[in-house]
Amino acid sequence: MDNKFRYIFSNKDSNEIEKITYISLKEIEQGRLIDDLKKYTIFSRSIFTGQRDQKNQEIYQDDVFDWASHSRGVIKFVNGQWALSNKNGIFSLYGYCSDGVVVGNALLDKDLLNHFDFKTLELEESII
Repeated sequence: MDNKFRYIFSNKDSNEIEKITYISLKEIEQGRLIDDLKKYTIFSRSIFTGQRDQKNQEIYQDDVFDWASHSRGVIKFVNGQWALSNKNGIFSLYGYCSDGVVVGNALLDKDLLNHFDFKTLELEESII
């Protein structure tokens, strides 16, 4: 599997999000991002986890993920594995990816973190 990344770019002047690009490591090494880097600032870069949710959507680092009835977590790389992180703990993504769905990105959709699974956390330090 070739490593894949999601780049979110913002306008250099206004800092507003303008572009989201999905790109492989091979394409990066071939210089495919050069034009974007001239026009935009990198807002965030997330790596593909190698997993897909129950709707077959790719799961990336910093995605917000819902599973079970009411559980929500943010995708992080913790202790050598991809995991779901919330106030209740850290859960291996491998066991949950086919049972849940990506509902957004924690960096772009901060309102998704207004969920009871995050209420007691210092989000900047613990989740994001």
